[in-house]
Amino acid sequence: VDCEWDEWGLWTPCSKSCGSSVKKRSRAIKIPKANGGKDCVGVADDERICQKPQCPKDCVVTEWTDWSPCKPYCLGKQTRKRNVTVENAFGGRACPDLED
Repeated sequence: VDCEWDEWGLWTPCSKSCGSSVKKRSRAIKIPKANGGKDCVGVADDERICQKPQCPKDCVVTEWTDWSPCKPYCLGKQTRKRNVTVENAFGGRACPDLED
C-alpha cells in the first residue's frame, strides 16, 4: 500500500497584521505506506509570505539638551532642544515639539 496524503488544512491567519509575515497550512498522512509501498511525496507543512501594508512607524527623538545659558540675564528666554532620530511614516505618531 502506497502512502497517501490527506487534504491540506486551511491557511492560518498571517502572523502579523502589517508588513511582511507568514501564513501556514499542514496536512497529515491519510494512509501510511505498508508492505513495501511507496513513501508519501511532498511535505506535511507549507508556508507562504503575506504582504500587508507597511506598519506605522512612530517618530523618535533624542533626549532634551541642557537649558541654554542665562548670561547675565535671560529674561525667561532659556531654551532647550532635541533632534529627530527616526521620522514618522505610514501613519505613525508625529514628532513632538523639538524646542522648548
